[in-house]
Amino acid sequence: MIGAGYTARLVKIFKDNGVPCEIQNLAIGANSVTHGLSIAKRTDLSETNVLLIEYTINDFTIYHNYSPDAWLDSYEGLVLYVKENYPNATIMPVILGRRDKTFFRTQNKMRESILEMGRVHNLPVVDFDRIMHEEQGEKALSDIYNDGAHYKTNTPVGYLASLIVNKIILSTLRPKSIYAPEAKVSSNPLNKTSIIDIREIEQNLHAKRTFKNSKHNIETVVLKEGESLDLDTHKNAVCIEYISAPNSCDMIVENSAGTRMRTHTRHARVEADGKFKFLIKSFVLLKDDWIAEDNNILKITAMRSEAAERENCTLIPGYNLIPNKDSAPQELYLTVVMTD
Repeated sequence: MIGAGYTARLVKIFKDNGVPCEIQNLAIGANSVTHGLSIAKRTDLSETNVLLIEYTINDFTIYHNYSPDAWLDSYEGLVLYVKENYPNATIMPVILGRRDKTFFRTQNKMRESILEMGRVHNLPVVDFDRIMHEEQGEKALSDIYNDGAHYKTNTPVGYLASLIVNKIILSTLRPKSIYAPEAKVSSNPLNKTSIIDIREIEQNLHAKRTFKNSKHNIETVVLKEGESLDLDTHKNAVCIEYISAPNSCDMIVENSAGTRMRTHTRHARVEADGKFKFLIKSFVLLKDDWIAEDNNILKITAMRSEAAERENCTLIPGYNLIPNKDSAPQELYLTVVMTD
C-alpha cells in the first residue's frame, strides 16, 4: 500500500462513524496485476464487500517489458473474474499518482484504459493520479512526493483515505453491474485462467522449504542450481509465482515450442538480516512469441546468473531484481503456475 498508511486511516474513518471495517492486503510484495489475478484465484472473496485494485505503478514493468495488451488482459481478467464469481463485491480501481514525468506519460495511457474499464463495467474509480497532477501542478508535486512514488507527509495519505471512503459510500447507491463477458475493453481478458500448484505435483521429487513471517507461512518446491522440473500445463503458462530470498538464483523457463526466457529472482531489498527476509514475486510470461504458440509443457530450470548469461534465452528484467553474485550455493523457490 503506497504511503504505508492510507488503509489504517480508512479503517479509522469507518469505525469513527460506527461502521465495522477490516482490510486484507492480498498483494504484499508490490506485485503486478497478473500476480494479483493469481492470488484472487486462490482466495475466498465471498466475505469481501469492496475490492480495491490499487495497481498501476507496479504494473509498469508488464506494460513496458511485455505489451500494453498483456497488462490490460490481466487487469480486465481480474475485474471479470471477480464480477462473475463474487457479484456482490464492489470493484474499485484506485489510480495512484507518481511524480516522474517519463513514468507519468506511460501511466497516463494505463489510466485511460482503467477509466474506460470503469465506464464499460460500471466501476467506481478513485482517480488520485488526476488530482495529484492536474489540480496540484508540478511544483506542488515536488513538495508532496518523497521519492517519486511515496509521500513526504501524512496529508495526501489522509486525503486519499477520505476519497476512497466517499467512493465506497456512493457506490452503495449505484446499481450492481451484471457480469457481461461480451462487454470488454481488452482483446483477451484472462478471467478464465487456472492455477497449478507445483507443491502438490512435486510431492516427493524435490526438496521443500517453508518461508514464515508474521503474515505468511509459505511452502515452496526447491530447485538447486542446475536442477529442472517439467510440468504438463495443458495450456500456456501465464506466470510463475516464487519466493525471492537472499540465496535465490536465476530462473530459466522453456515451453514445448523451444522458446526460452529467464529472469533474476533475487530482489535487491531481500537480506538475511534486513527488513525483508523474503518476498513473494512472480515471473510473468506474456511475451507475444510465447503466448502465440500451442504450449503444454513447461520446463523450469534453476541456474546461477553468470551461467544463465551464456544461455540462449531472453532476459526479462524486473523491478529491483538483480543477478546474485554471491559464491554460496543458490536455489530457486517455486509455488504455483497460472495458465490460460
